[in-house]
Amino acid sequence: SRVAFVKREGAVEEIRALLQKLNPSATIIVPQPYFADLPLSAVINTKLFDMEEAEESAGWMAELEKHAEGGGGHTPETEEYGISSVVFSNSERPFHPGRFDAVLQSDFGCRASGASMEDDQGGTFSGIVRAKGHLWIATAHSFPVQLHVAGRHVQLEVSEPFVAAMPPCSDWCSDCDCGAIDSLRQELEATGKWHPLYGDRSSTLVFIGIGLDKGGILAQLDAALLTDAEMHAGVDSWRDLEDKIFNAEYFEAKEDVEPRTIVLIE
Repeated sequence: SRVAFVKREGAVEEIRALLQKLNPSATIIVPQPYFADLPLSAVINTKLFDMEEAEESAGWMAELEKHAEGGGGHTPETEEYGISSVVFSNSERPFHPGRFDAVLQSDFGCRASGASMEDDQGGTFSGIVRAKGHLWIATAHSFPVQLHVAGRHVQLEVSEPFVAAMPPCSDWCSDCDCGAIDSLRQELEATGKWHPLYGDRSSTLVFIGIGLDKGGILAQLDAALLTDAEMHAGVDSWRDLEDKIFNAEYFEAKEDVEPRTIVLIE
């Protein structure tokens, strides 16, 4: 709606490309100044929006699907504007809570726009516009931690435990669907998503942004994982690692754990 006030050449197309990357199935309309060419029928009662379809076609999910298929697919036209994505995935070792917290507190957040990229002195993560995924954190050994990043907003959520962390169904809860839990485990095993030692514990993150330092992002996340020495110390020792976020509250699976949301950066 503010297209008439955008002066930098190419900025509108850059914004359009970014929005298309975030939601590939969205219809993006760039009207003439003051909506001179925009009929009401183009935006009112279009019946184009479907929440389930939108969630399934979100840009982060599309990148995950390409990653799961064994590659990044073709180079999208959005690369022309410096807009790209990168996927981090690891099922061999968890994040150290202190080192991952340091990553989150470093320089997460979106650049104002590509207009200032030449003068931008931001750090490795400063180009991120959107990030989403789940984390395996050593001190939250029984629960995946969901990460949501939108611009400068960084949020963590904890709800359901890893399947591998659940005790025998009869001991877990009286009203659980034991058959469904067993079927889920079998499906994970059949699709190669079950580690012989750690089960379904893993970390997978998708980053979408402008001018991403892909190598730097992956390197810093790798450095935040447990070291060989910390892995060899054993799972029980992980409970005592410094954890300013969760204080090892989610180290063990419990039936009465309440879902929790933590906003780290607004």
